[in-house]
Amino acid sequence: MDGEDAVHIESGIASIDVVPNYPLVFAGYDELVATGRLRQLKDPTLIDLLSRQRAEYEAALAVVGYWRDNVQGATNAFDRYVDYYFTTKQMNESGMGVRFDFEAIAGDRLLKNNVFDAVDIHGDWLRLQTSIYELTKKLHSRRALLYIWV
Repeated sequence: MDGEDAVHIESGIASIDVVPNYPLVFAGYDELVATGRLRQLKDPTLIDLLSRQRAEYEAALAVVGYWRDNVQGATNAFDRYVDYYFTTKQMNESGMGVRFDFEAIAGDRLLKNNVFDAVDIHGDWLRLQTSIYELTKKLHSRRALLYIWV
């Protein structure tokens, strides 16, 4: 990044270790499986969407701890160069600010590698969460069929 783009750099540093969850509840799906009613649905697309959504979600849960540990490495590496502070009285993540020396940050190879890893992980997270979101939208559009068949 351009060293003069301090606002974007500050925002990136303040949020680089955030890997949010996308919470879903599968009680209805679990009930369909447990009772054998999933097989009774007459819509193969709906069955496939339900199964794929669950599989994608479990894949995300399986790696979220690993992702958080690795993006935390970037935050730890920034700790040598960055002063964190709160910009609001609420003292929450949205009000976090940082002070930094861009030249010092740009000169640390280990830090740059940690940031590279964190950016890669955020890309993986975004692809997986987008997939879950798209499956959820497709399921939502077919939910009337689910109510009819179950």
